Amino acid sequence: MATERNSLQASPMSFKNSEAKKEANQFTSTLENPHFTIKLKSNHWNVYKPRIQISFARKYLCLKKKIIKLRFDEELWTVNLASYPSEPAVKLSEGWSQFVEENKLQPGDVCVFELFNEEDIVFDVHVFRGRN
Repeated sequence: MATERNSLQASPMSFKNSEAKKEANQFTSTLENPHFTIKLKSNHWNVYKPRIQISFARKYLCLKKKIIKLRFDEELWTVNLASYPSEPAVKLSEGWSQFVEENKLQPGDVCVFELFNEEDIVFDVHVFRGRN
C-alpha cells in the first residue's frame, strides 16, 4: 500500500524500514532548505514529545524565542519548544498535541519539517502516512 503525502517537511533520522520512511528519504534528498525528520510513535501524543537534535536547534532555531510555527495545508500552528540541560535535544511541546490531533497524525507517520522562514522560524511540514 502506498503512503499519502501532504505538505509538511523534515529530514531523515534512523528508524526502522517502512514505506513512509523510504518516501520521506526520497523526498528529503531533493530539499535545499534545512530540515529534520520525525517518525511518530504512540508516546508522542502525551507524555513524551518528539525531539529535535540539539545540533539542528542550535544552528537554525532561536532558542531564546522557544516558539516555532508549523505550516500544513495552508494553516499555521504555534508550537512551543522545551529544552532541558540534562537532555541533548529540544522537544516539541505545548501546541504539538493539537497539531497532531487536527491533522489526524498516527503512529508510523513520518513528518519532514522544512525550515523555510528562518527569521520567524516557520516550518513547512510534509507528512508521509504510514501504517499503525
